[in-house]
Amino acid sequence: MKKILTVISVLIILIICSRWFFYETNVSKDNKLTIANKPDSVVYKFGKLDSLQIYKEGSTKNWERDLRCRDISDMDLRNNLNELLHSDFDSKTIWPKSIPVGFNPDKIMEIGRNPGLNIRKLHKEGITGKGIGIAIIDQNLLVDHCEYKDQLRMYEEIHIQKSDHSAQMHGPAVASIAVGKTVGVAPEADLYYISSWDGSLFSWIKYKLFNTRDINRKWAVKSIYRLLEINRTLPLDKKIRIISLSFGSNRRNFLKAIETAGKEGVFVISTSLSTTHNLRFG
Repeated sequence: MKKILTVISVLIILIICSRWFFYETNVSKDNKLTIANKPDSVVYKFGKLDSLQIYKEGSTKNWERDLRCRDISDMDLRNNLNELLHSDFDSKTIWPKSIPVGFNPDKIMEIGRNPGLNIRKLHKEGITGKGIGIAIIDQNLLVDHCEYKDQLRMYEEIHIQKSDHSAQMHGPAVASIAVGKTVGVAPEADLYYISSWDGSLFSWIKYKLFNTRDINRKWAVKSIYRLLEINRTLPLDKKIRIISLSFGSNRRNFLKAIETAGKEGVFVISTSLSTTHNLRFG
């Protein structure tokens, strides 16, 4: 019994201390709008590729032909239209001169930039999100990305891993979809961003022991209240109207934060919309 109590005591101490040893918070002082930190850019160098996996009709495998950041300039792809139409590539892909008729990577990239839903017609009518504040709570942001850096009004970090100072993929993606110059739904909206991570040593132990991913969104909740605190300082024509979360929870503290935001005129979008706003939106 003494050994068990000792192990439990050590675990409790580790969980409590992990907050100071493994996580950090970077917020602006006096509620001033600042870029509190600049996560590092990640450079991928996947090298050359000398063969392409043949596409099989009906295949549901992901990344079968991953050409992102690849140099495929030495390949003859004139007879691989189907493979290329079912490939993944980006602006860093180095293409060969011999590509099949009917495959235009620049055209495909341009189609991919269009948000659809006649959004660009709204832009032409002057409906661009100007004067609207959009806040996002997500992973580390590449703050200088050309899609949204001119719209970014604030970047803070609440409870992020000290060991990882690099920008992630998800935050820049959702920020670009929201306010990006060429891909955004609201390209003239103001962006307020908090990077936050709700994982903890306790949730990791719980997952290992009980295989449950029920996470207490404690730090996301703190981030919501932080955004509301910032919002109270903003002029009426610059208020944050929306907080976007790519996760959700049914926990009381999370639901209470969203209720508070609603009372202050801020609509919180999360994956728990059916619980928080009775909206079935998937």
